[in-house]
Amino acid sequence: MNNLGSLGLNSSQSAEGEVHQTGFQQLGHIIDQSAERAAFLIKQWLYSEDLPTRELLTVIPRQLGLEQLNRVLSLLNQEDRKRWKPP
Repeated sequence: MNNLGSLGLNSSQSAEGEVHQTGFQQLGHIIDQSAERAAFLIKQWLYSEDLPTRELLTVIPRQLGLEQLNRVLSLLNQEDRKRWKPP
């Protein structure tokens, strides 16, 4: 399983009624806790050969808040940012 898949994409509810966060919400939480860790994960996904992972990267900017997105972008180099552009 790739790292993005391990975050999960859908929220779900456990038998006890607990609501689990979506993968995008979890990524937002990671950014809030450690933008460096989030940037590291995103760099892994950017250079992944797994097409679904690369395709999901195009959705991340629409799911994150502007401040969260800027925190991650500030930690990526020029080459990383070029790779993140939609095809």
